[in-house]
Amino acid sequence: MSQPIQKLGNSSIRQAKCQAAFFDLDSTILDMHTMILFAQYLGKKKVVKEQQVIEMLSAVKNAEKNGASREKTNGLFFTILSGIKQDNYLELGFQWWNSAEKKLLSPVYQEYEKLKINGDHVVAISGSYSCCVQAIGESLGMTAWYGSEPEINNRILTGAVRVAMVGDCKRRKVLEYLSTHSENIISSLAFGDHPSDFPMLSAVNSACYVHSYPIDAASLSYAKTQGWRLIDVSGNTVTTNFASTSS
Repeated sequence: MSQPIQKLGNSSIRQAKCQAAFFDLDSTILDMHTMILFAQYLGKKKVVKEQQVIEMLSAVKNAEKNGASREKTNGLFFTILSGIKQDNYLELGFQWWNSAEKKLLSPVYQEYEKLKINGDHVVAISGSYSCCVQAIGESLGMTAWYGSEPEINNRILTGAVRVAMVGDCKRRKVLEYLSTHSENIISSLAFGDHPSDFPMLSAVNSACYVHSYPIDAASLSYAKTQGWRLIDVSGNTVTTNFASTSS
């Protein structure tokens, strides 16, 4: 069974007292749908059949139309990975990220950079494939990162998801992280864009709801009732060419 992927940066851990900032990735710090892009990359590179990717994405779209939960649609993304070796899965995440057009949402990314420079813990909590989250986390210089983990049997991916890092799972991971580093961390904040991020946003001292056009009126209204800070990222995408440091 695979273990959660994590890296702790020395500069953050050495600081006696600091805050922890938790970031969703897609549509929060990145203007990208990393699971779709990674799946399409696998198809183009013939790691999986392109028709499998097309059928999987169609199944995800239909499930979303029918009101399926994020946990359900997250699991569908993993179906195309059946038969891939564990080591190859991790390597493919870095290969994809190194070749991808990297689009950042400037308002959130600028806040991220300030927090990192200040020596605060900056942590990715994302529902995306864990191999992608690791590659992104390393290239951004994050303190730690957690993504959705594939089910693995004898070092081979089964095509099922073991940990879907969405909804309440995000909240539990945030609370676990804060408990583990309670001697260092004196306050916490989180950034997210989707209702499945709300449990995470509710678990911190200061929450930031990231939104853009077209507006999700219901989510925006809920964020306002919670007193969360609102960050409008409409038209604030920048492209960068930094790469991950591992392969």
